[in-house]
Amino acid sequence: MLEGKKGLILGVANKRSLAWAIARACAARGAKLCITYQGPRFEAGTKELAETLPNPADVLVLPCEITQQADIDSLVAAVAAKWGSLDFVVHSIAYANPEELKRPFRETSK
Repeated sequence: MLEGKKGLILGVANKRSLAWAIARACAARGAKLCITYQGPRFEAGTKELAETLPNPADVLVLPCEITQQADIDSLVAAVAAKWGSLDFVVHSIAYANPEELKRPFRETSK
């Protein structure tokens, strides 16, 4: 179903994260993946998890602190250089300031 499709999965935190479960399921169905982690604290663990996916050498593992435009720019550039385009994106970043959730989604800060 996903054979040869290229996907970006944002927000892998650990082996219990929803993003990781989605990454495993997509990879098992033949997707080529780029997975991201929030920062240095999650880097080693995310890279270890990526090594357990089918064809781990083909998996891009990149930092993406979503509040840092430089990280977003680097992520976009790396994906464009590797594949040119994406077929799907999974936004699975799990943290939100509770105050943000009191307003409509369209009013949520970056």
